[in-house]
Amino acid sequence: MTNVLEKDTSNPAGTGYDAFSGLASPSRPIAGKTGTSQDNSAAWFIGYTPELSASVAVFNQRQTSARLTTVPGKEGGDVFGAYSARIWREALEPVLRERTWAFPREDPEVVN
Repeated sequence: MTNVLEKDTSNPAGTGYDAFSGLASPSRPIAGKTGTSQDNSAAWFIGYTPELSASVAVFNQRQTSARLTTVPGKEGGDVFGAYSARIWREALEPVLRERTWAFPREDPEVVN
């Protein structure tokens, strides 16, 4: 599962890739998943390293089904999971910047 979730932050085709450019790397893999509600009323990023996990949810608690169009920096435009991924990075980068780590290798029996 981690191998799949790393692609969201380390592969140029991943939704969270731009948010993690320069931070996620082979010596600092970050696994996670972005998400956006179908009506663009909420956006998430849930991410983890071997030692830390955190989640970010962006939504309007007063109008839970209203499109997110008044979020700072995105006024008038829709907010997607990549926006939440940037918040995640900004919050955790001071802790992660000076560290390196690796996820445990996958169990071949499980993969098989």
